[in-house]
Amino acid sequence: MKPKGEALVARGAAHFNAGRPREALADFSAAFRLGVDRADARYFSAHARLSLWELPEALAAFAALIRAFPAHLPAYLDLASLLHREGRLLDAARTLRACLARPVVFWDWSRFAVLKRRPGPDLSYGAVEPPFSLLEARLLSRLKGADRAVTTPAGLELWKGPKRLGLLGGSPAPVLLDFTPSF
Repeated sequence: MKPKGEALVARGAAHFNAGRPREALADFSAAFRLGVDRADARYFSAHARLSLWELPEALAAFAALIRAFPAHLPAYLDLASLLHREGRLLDAARTLRACLARPVVFWDWSRFAVLKRRPGPDLSYGAVEPPFSLLEARLLSRLKGADRAVTTPAGLELWKGPKRLGLLGGSPAPVLLDFTPSF
């Protein structure tokens, strides 16, 4: 990404966090015109529109974010919430179902990893999909090095083929959310 686009995204986020959604939206829009396509910029832009009560534009922005970054879980949840508030209950339910269509290793809303599921009885996965949220590099590396995760009382066991790579524990311990059908 070009330095000017990066600076616009950073300034837009600062404006948004300071309660200036109109200024944030102007910076994000300028960054997009420079070719920036980052999930966080799209997410803040959608929320800036929501803060300005531009509801149709916010709905469109969340939907576009999900199309561009299908592993961005907060976008699904925020879109579903907005659809629900608008009385579009069936659309909200479909959005939540799409959100739950992929397995997730979840610590909290700032630390999660979306997995690309492989068919099978256990949770086996082929990749960790971006965005990676605020996962520490060490945790992300461990997830990427494994191909299977198993929930145990002590935490989440990671495996590569027949070899146990280790345990993801800690406080809070990660939770494996997997509502996908196994075939």
